[in-house]
Amino acid sequence: MKTVLVSLNAKFIHSSLALRYIKDYCSYDIKTIELTINQEENLIIKTIYKEQPDILGFSCYIWNINYIKTLIPILKKIMPNIIIVLGGPEVSFESRSLLNELPIDIIMEGEGEQTWQEYLDYMHNKEIDIKAIDGLVYKKNKEIIVNASRKSIKMSSLPFVYKNMDGLEHKIIYYESSRGCPFNCQYCISSLENQVRFLPIERVQRELQHFLDLNVAQVKFIDRTFNARKDFSLEIWRYIIQNDNGFTNFHFEIAAELLTKSTLDILTKARKGLIQFEIGVQSTNIDTLISIKRFMPFDYKFTQAKKSVCA
Repeated sequence: MKTVLVSLNAKFIHSSLALRYIKDYCSYDIKTIELTINQEENLIIKTIYKEQPDILGFSCYIWNINYIKTLIPILKKIMPNIIIVLGGPEVSFESRSLLNELPIDIIMEGEGEQTWQEYLDYMHNKEIDIKAIDGLVYKKNKEIIVNASRKSIKMSSLPFVYKNMDGLEHKIIYYESSRGCPFNCQYCISSLENQVRFLPIERVQRELQHFLDLNVAQVKFIDRTFNARKDFSLEIWRYIIQNDNGFTNFHFEIAAELLTKSTLDILTKARKGLIQFEIGVQSTNIDTLISIKRFMPFDYKFTQAKKSVCA
């Protein structure tokens, strides 16, 4: 039984951390294919058809979901016996409508590593009860079955997926040291999980050293709010500055209002270009911020933090 996972990235320089997590976490042989939304439909269909998968999974995000929706009917028509599985944030909260709209077989809600492992266990051993697999939504005799929700995975159980860097030349390396978000923005799916989980800091340092030793061009942290925990972020930034190889740079998404004087004192010691910040400003309208339940202090402290970071 052949399993193929596909990611349609936004650009060539992007890479899929999600596919790498699932491939390395599962005990079965999984083929991964990374293409882009800028490639022609015929090329993508041909690439997938050539693999002749029994199970085909798509990693779905806001930038690729519409393209994936156009591919599914074609793939199902030319490979009618294929099992099509969708996962990712763009489908985790629309399972019923997508199962009614498209000829797909399975949707995996929430984190997919353990769900994929258990689903492949089921496919290789039908004695396992599919109803016992948390996080699955599927059709049975035209009825949509929604299994129990998948609990959050322990971060320490996730594999380090960059021991082998083949195929990642000239690509951005995406890295995750935490999952979850401390904020409660009402429009964002991240607000549905109010618990932030972290990798052990010693492991993060060890894995960052791996990138530094290989002179990777850029490591982009995908943590939703990297500085959600001051002691954690401070220790990582200190480590990066102390072990700077003069080439690699690190990109972080942060909340500017959480920056403190002690943090800024550390950051001012960094080489220019070593650390990049992406700072989200949900709105500058106070009424809007109140409505979405996200308060940001646009005051002297916020302004001074901005000046210090940009200095």
